Amino acid sequence: MTRHRRGVTDADLELHAHGDRAVVVGSGDAAADPERLALPEDLVTALHEWARVAQAVHDGGDREVRLLASSRGRQLAARVAGHAGVVVGYADPVEGGIELIRPSSATAEPTPWGTGLTISAVAATIAVVMLVALAEALSETSRWLSALAMVLVAAGLAPSIWLLRDVPVWRWVAYGVAAGIGCGWVVLLLSLLG
Repeated sequence: MTRHRRGVTDADLELHAHGDRAVVVGSGDAAADPERLALPEDLVTALHEWARVAQAVHDGGDREVRLLASSRGRQLAARVAGHAGVVVGYADPVEGGIELIRPSSATAEPTPWGTGLTISAVAATIAVVMLVALAEALSETSRWLSALAMVLVAAGLAPSIWLLRDVPVWRWVAYGVAAGIGCGWVVLLLSLLG
């Protein structure tokens, strides 16, 4: 991020707070509402909320609150830069001046297949061993009781597996447990047949 004096930037767009509205100034120096950039609705709402807060604290807010408003504006400018794919000049309502915010060029980290699949294999092994041990212990009483226990375990774990499927590290555990439950059912069906 680079700081410049007001009006001296290489930005494609500039983000300003005018009154209680956020405005974007393009290369033609015409102020426009952020909705014109086809930004997500939640981002446009957050921009206008930031502008209202910046206006409220500009004159009489304490230093910490003003710095928080400035920091929030910087974060929102980074989001605008990312969505629009252009350099955004952030007009800081606290410090003054314009700070250049470039679109994030960071790409997502590569998927750790080796480590992830190892974690999944360990989780699957643990799940299979636990389910088979449970089914074996209950099958002495009744085979239907062991099947019912397997259904209850699978139903009890399903919401957790569903919630963890998109969490970067825990998804591997969730995949492993899901595979372990499937393998446990195969083992149970084979034991019922034999």
